Amino acid sequence: MNLIKRVGYFLVDVLGKVLGFLWRLTSLVFSKIYEFFLFIVGLDKEVDFFSNESRKFAVIISFAFIVFVVFFILVLAIFLTPSNITVVPNVVNNDILDALPEIEKAGLFVSVDYTISPDVPRGIIIKQIPSAGSRVREGKIIKLFVSIGSGEIVLPDFSGKTVDEVKSYLSSKGMRVNVEYVQSENSPSGSILKILPSPGTKIKPGDQVNIYVAIGSSSMPMPNIIDMSWDQVLLMFDSKNINVSITPVVTTDPEKDGKIVDQMPKEGDMVSPQMNVQAYVAVLGNEENVKNTKFLLYSLDLKPLYNTNTGKTNYFIVKVVVSDSSGQRAITKEYQELSKLTLPLKIQGIGNVKVYINDILVKESTL
Repeated sequence: MNLIKRVGYFLVDVLGKVLGFLWRLTSLVFSKIYEFFLFIVGLDKEVDFFSNESRKFAVIISFAFIVFVVFFILVLAIFLTPSNITVVPNVVNNDILDALPEIEKAGLFVSVDYTISPDVPRGIIIKQIPSAGSRVREGKIIKLFVSIGSGEIVLPDFSGKTVDEVKSYLSSKGMRVNVEYVQSENSPSGSILKILPSPGTKIKPGDQVNIYVAIGSSSMPMPNIIDMSWDQVLLMFDSKNINVSITPVVTTDPEKDGKIVDQMPKEGDMVSPQMNVQAYVAVLGNEENVKNTKFLLYSLDLKPLYNTNTGKTNYFIVKVVVSDSSGQRAITKEYQELSKLTLPLKIQGIGNVKVYINDILVKESTL
């Protein structure tokens, strides 16, 4: 007990000394302020910093300063504390339809994220952010995670829907979609022949749905041409009698140079000879040079040119000389019988093409 008293006396003594020191320090500081004030107003007299007059002035100034600081803090608290603060209600384990009015009443907005939860009934809120009891501004968005149960649905009837619409719906439900194209002379190209499982079947996320789509004799599903070279693409679509336009885009990646980076239509869409396929090829260089670059398929029937300009022979050397702003280059082909010449060309600026058969110029074109 005596020890406790001694410790208490010691602490009181220390506190008294600290307060005394602070008092003397405050008196000294405000005495200096008082002296400066007298100097400003022109009263030239010696000031005793520790006189009763100086101490009284220091006390008055100290008190006024403390009052000012307290007043300033109160004003800041009043003006900086938002008045539109609300408390987030607890809606976890509530039905989403019951929770919405309660959240709106609190002046808050809602963002809903649906998630599969086999153990929680459909429509029940699993989690909320921010948590219940949080103090937030009115108008803040509260994110709710709502159960959709096991996610099982009954496959609807897709009559009259397009392949893209069906794929979009099934993907949004978490289903895996497989599209197969089937030759059909009796159904319009691109129409859905059947869907398996059939409409009315219960399916759950992760299940595969097979869509069988009709294609006509002249139609084909658009292949994936991304990362193919531009000349391969031109020759491939030419063999299918489908028009293709190639647009250059700037790249800084040498590995992408000359390769297709985008396509329209997208993979799986139906294309036919009446359609125009658009491909985008990456090209190294500045924007101006790339913009003036053309990719085209040069086609020429050689047989009429031989009959007109050359004598009869069983061996033909065809040389194509291409000139453009990048320079001149020659391509040579050998034929035992003249036929159609099909040549993918990359032209920068204005190009000139000369075709020779057995060193005889038979055709000159400007591209």
